[in-house]
Amino acid sequence: MSTTSSTTFKNGLLATLITAAALLAPQANAQEFPSRPVRIIVPYAAGAGADLLARLAGQKMQANLKQPFVVEARPGGDTMIGARAALQAPADGYTLLVGTTATAIAPIVHANPGYRFDNLEVLTPLSYDGFILSVNAAVPAKNLTEFIAHVKANPGKLNQGSLGSAGPIELITDRFRAIAALDMAKIIYSGTGPALKDLAGGILQVVVAGPTATMPLVKGGHIRALGYTLAERNPSTPDIPTFKEQGFPTIVGGVWYALMGNASIAEPIKQKLSREGIGVVATADFKEKLTGQGLTRWPGTLQEFISFTKTDLVLWEADIKRGNLKPE
Repeated sequence: MSTTSSTTFKNGLLATLITAAALLAPQANAQEFPSRPVRIIVPYAAGAGADLLARLAGQKMQANLKQPFVVEARPGGDTMIGARAALQAPADGYTLLVGTTATAIAPIVHANPGYRFDNLEVLTPLSYDGFILSVNAAVPAKNLTEFIAHVKANPGKLNQGSLGSAGPIELITDRFRAIAALDMAKIIYSGTGPALKDLAGGILQVVVAGPTATMPLVKGGHIRALGYTLAERNPSTPDIPTFKEQGFPTIVGGVWYALMGNASIAEPIKQKLSREGIGVVATADFKEKLTGQGLTRWPGTLQEFISFTKTDLVLWEADIKRGNLKPE
């Protein structure tokens, strides 16, 4: 073999080896992943439904993958603070986010959200649930009809805990306020926990929030639940009637939660995280623990969930246009 031919052969062999190594590297990285703690950012205050979901999923993934899954609360900004924190971290799979309906809505409303929703990718669907309208125990209302009558008899005197300008809770609450022509003062809170605490204490008279944080206070007699926002009653709270069955068929909507990651994470690592997460959510233990907190596990597949988030967002966009919400 001539010197030229030998050099050409060696260069070709080297190029082949480099290409093969590049193709195998992501697989090797995925096999080794995770080799250190994984952080799950929750864009709500501790104690909210998203926090519970993150801890339940994280504990089981930690046991399966033999590395700590650490939950970190980053509340506020219509979930934009948490979403930005997740996306500003290296796209290596070690920082995840519990994304929600609000995470999808915020970039539509706010002028400078700091991210696009398609910067994130759903890895594991977690749950989908409605909201509960609750009142302080001193409010003399046992149902929505009585509540509306009480508000109209006291215009501007009741305080409503609000969780921001662009989340699904705020949008559906504003829809109800507009339909029922309710005049209530709004007080802004960074999370459901603080708002419900003030509801129980009498600082607020009404809050719309998820079942996880709401039901312990309802069961303790501190607050009273008047209506649920999905079309069907929550199996975990069958005594709470829906808005629809109380004469408000357009007050139907809820919030989804999903374990999400930066869309730029290497595909093998995304697949590994997704596979592990979906396996955890499918267990009977996970379902039972969610049910015990008034939450409902997402019943379908990953692809069905992704399709649902797109159609769901169209409905919320109609609320945003109807309310003429302006970017901040």
